[in-house]
Amino acid sequence: MTNVEIKIRYQKNHRTDGVLRKIGAEFDKKVIQTDTYFHVDKGWLKIRETDSSLPQLIQYFREHAEGPRSSHYEIVHLKNAEKVKQTLATEHGIRGVVKKSREIWTWKNVCIHFDCVEKLGDFLEFEAVIQRGESASDGQKKVEWLMKKFGIQNKNLEYRSYGDLLDQEISCD
Repeated sequence: MTNVEIKIRYQKNHRTDGVLRKIGAEFDKKVIQTDTYFHVDKGWLKIRETDSSLPQLIQYFREHAEGPRSSHYEIVHLKNAEKVKQTLATEHGIRGVVKKSREIWTWKNVCIHFDCVEKLGDFLEFEAVIQRGESASDGQKKVEWLMKKFGIQNKNLEYRSYGDLLDQEISCD
C-alpha cells in the first residue's frame, strides 16, 4: 500500500476546529496507541497496539524528500501480538516504544491525525491513502491543499518518525 504524508509539531486550537468544519472533515475517533519499534536494516518495523482494534505489525519505507512524501507499507493484523513482539525483540531487538493519544479525522481519503506523543509533545499528520486508480501525485495534491488550509509550510515539517525523534530525545538527556 502507498500513502503520501506530512508531520509537523502542532497544537490543536480554535482555529483548527474552524478549518476542520470549513473543509468538511469528519471526526472518526480518539485512540490510545503504543508503537514498539524494532531494529531493522531498512525502513521501519513496528507493532501497533491500540485500545480499539487488533494489534498490527507494520513495515514501512519512506522517501527522504522535502514536502509531502510517499510511504510504502504493509500491515498484518496480529492475534497474538505478545508472542510476535517477543520473537521480534529476540531476533532484532527493541529500538523504542512510542505512546500517544491520537484524534482521527477524515477528509476524502486523507486521515488527519492530532497526536499527543509521550515525551515529545503535540503533532499534526496528514496521511493520504492512495486509492485504486489514484496516483501518489493525486495524494500529494490533497496533502498540499490541506497544508495551505492549515497554514503549514514545508520548512516547518518534521521528517523523522516518532521512533527517530524519541531516539534523539533520549540521546540528548
